[in-house]
Amino acid sequence: MSKPANPAEQFFVRYNLVILIVLATGILSVSIVLAYQAYLAASTPTTSDIKSEIPTNFDKATGKKIEQLHTSDQQNINVTPPEGRYNPFSE
Repeated sequence: MSKPANPAEQFFVRYNLVILIVLATGILSVSIVLAYQAYLAASTPTTSDIKSEIPTNFDKATGKKIEQLHTSDQQNINVTPPEGRYNPFSE
């Protein structure tokens, strides 16, 4: 094998394994940091990023219907099914 001629070539021939390990460690570290940042961004979105299409207020008619609903502790509630319907659970 011939001797390396210039000093840069001598440096790379002498420290090629160290350079490889340092580069591989650096690339792996950067990829882990980027993956972790992507994970954090996906798992904790800010409220400004969430666009809700669910209405957050009711009109007066809907509010009145909600107020007329019964509470869970009331007994003997009569429910009348709409016309043309039958109760599949009755005999």
